[in-house]
Amino acid sequence: MVCIPGKQNTPSIQSGLDGLVGQGKTLVFGRIKDLEGAMATAPDAAIIASESFFKYTGGYTIALAGKMGGASSGKYLLVAASKEITMDNIKDKKVGIVDFLGKERISLFIKEYFGVDIKMLKRANKEEDLLTMLGIEAADAIIVSNFQYKEILSNTKLPLTIVASSSSNVGLAGFAVRSGKADEKLKKTIQNAPASLLKEIGITGWEVR
Repeated sequence: MVCIPGKQNTPSIQSGLDGLVGQGKTLVFGRIKDLEGAMATAPDAAIIASESFFKYTGGYTIALAGKMGGASSGKYLLVAASKEITMDNIKDKKVGIVDFLGKERISLFIKEYFGVDIKMLKRANKEEDLLTMLGIEAADAIIVSNFQYKEILSNTKLPLTIVASSSSNVGLAGFAVRSGKADEKLKKTIQNAPASLLKEIGITGWEVR
């Protein structure tokens, strides 16, 4: 099962995995809550999701860690289009983020990496929605990875400023299996996925864990 909300084209990932693993053997979701529903009915299935998802879920072992270039992790950034937004007032502002973890986990993530409880968190399924939120002032700031930020900068004329960086680096996509349920054949297959499929997942390669 795969769920990497952001900019991914779910049908493209499904098609790529059908060709790689076999028709009908994988499920690709655009929303975390749909993944959670499927996990309840197939508890032993291997999953590709953000590494942080497994950190806050438990019971899974990451077998492959996604890489972007040579990096297997990166900072997350709190970005605003107004210089009036600071860490002192951010908890009372509207903040947008791609929901790559689910409602409860995303709040834990922000608390852990930015040290704040955001009262008005706006969760989006796609990165482009974050720019829209800033543009129409539906959000005062957004939280994105440093990789996402580079792309966003090239797609907007908004005067963006980085208000804060995460306290530590955050992993990218991870291929995880239920602890004690290793499937070496599937792991090898996913490890050798074509570059086009990896790009849809938001990485350029895998690192064996």
